[in-house]
Amino acid sequence: PKSFGLVIPTAGVHDMLDKEQLDPNFGPGWRHEYGDARDESTADFLKLLSPVELAKKIRVRKNAPQFLIITGTEDSRVNPEHSYRLGQRLQSQLPEGKVNVAAIKNSGHWLASAAYQDYIGWRVTAMEWTFIYDYFGIKF
Repeated sequence: PKSFGLVIPTAGVHDMLDKEQLDPNFGPGWRHEYGDARDESTADFLKLLSPVELAKKIRVRKNAPQFLIITGTEDSRVNPEHSYRLGQRLQSQLPEGKVNVAAIKNSGHWLASAAYQDYIGWRVTAMEWTFIYDYFGIKF
């Protein structure tokens, strides 16, 4: 973010301390990958990594990066609530217009669906590149 000025997380596990409750069907997978947040020593470590927790430390500043947080509404691996919580926390800390949250309907973890895969995939890709081009003032 400091070098580029943009952050575009997609379908991320952003609330590391609440992942077992938000993703009960995939909780064992997250515990294997990140550790169990219900364990106090692990929770202390996850606080240092959790984007939702880190967002608490961001101070309102003019040169804060732009965020485009993208999630799929039908994601069976990562609850879209992770992205909503991160967006809400960042919006409370940063100037208006710095945080954008996009929830893609009918899409899953890979921001696609079997029936609409090409349409949704291209739409998300176009959204990301438009965001990048707009940020840098690139006209085409």
